[in-house]
Amino acid sequence: MKKIALLCVFALLFVGAAMGQVSYYTTGTFSGSACSVSSAGNNDVVCTAGSDSVEFISATQSGSDYLWLGSLNVISGGQGSVNFSGESFDLSIYQTSPTPTSGNPGTFIGSLAGTLTGSTSSLSWDPSITTVTIVSGSQSSTYTLTADPLVLPVGDTDIAADLTQSPEPSSLALLGCGLLGLARFARRFVK
Repeated sequence: MKKIALLCVFALLFVGAAMGQVSYYTTGTFSGSACSVSSAGNNDVVCTAGSDSVEFISATQSGSDYLWLGSLNVISGGQGSVNFSGESFDLSIYQTSPTPTSGNPGTFIGSLAGTLTGSTSSLSWDPSITTVTIVSGSQSSTYTLTADPLVLPVGDTDIAADLTQSPEPSSLALLGCGLLGLARFARRFVK
């Protein structure tokens, strides 16, 4: 019985250690006619209209519950009024660990709305898809945006998501250990 209990403890610790942490990186894409789009290095992109711009700063991270997916930086040139409405911004998550088997990348699809007037911003990003799921074997990672819509003042605004994992391997290991314990108890009771 001690051997079985010890084996169950090691199985739960091993499976539990394999769960929890995900590694990922993000990319952003602007599309539409409101601005011209350029690359800013790494996976960063800039949407420029006149002297104003919105820049996506990408993320490469590891995490377990609350994840930073990057930021949108609103930069005002202080001249006139620029309307970014109708410009689309899509944010993609590429999970690198655990290795995905489907759903990679997960993409939040949304559009920018509002105007940038001088140093006053009424911009927001309102994604139509706020939850994506990436599957890795019997484990799934579900990313849910924490703000919908995301209000964008002048300056940096972080994009964050909550991570929910479906830990099927550890649940099954725990169930198996419980069944072994019940079988052992029933066997002892019958004797």
